[in-house]
Amino acid sequence: MQSEGETLDLLLATHFPTTDTVERGLLPAAACRTTRVNWQMAAKIITYRKVEWAIKSFAPYKSPGMDGIFPALLQEGREILIPYLVKMFRACLAMGYVPATWR
Repeated sequence: MQSEGETLDLLLATHFPTTDTVERGLLPAAACRTTRVNWQMAAKIITYRKVEWAIKSFAPYKSPGMDGIFPALLQEGREILIPYLVKMFRACLAMGYVPATWR
């Protein structure tokens, strides 16, 4: 059985194979060299509707994650939050980087 950290490392390596582990939340140098193609692909993959669908799929009163955010909070504030979430998720995908606090 794997520990939670090992499971997260496996997910990160599987879904972001070219991303190095970065300490203290600093961006890797490669993330600073994104191209228009990276951003176009991220825009095709991550859309407002897909993020909205994901948020709606949460059970609203499930216990919060490590961030302390209940799914109901995301669901009730989705009209305000989704545009910001889309930008963050697109940036992660385009840059090939996941912030250390999300890992």
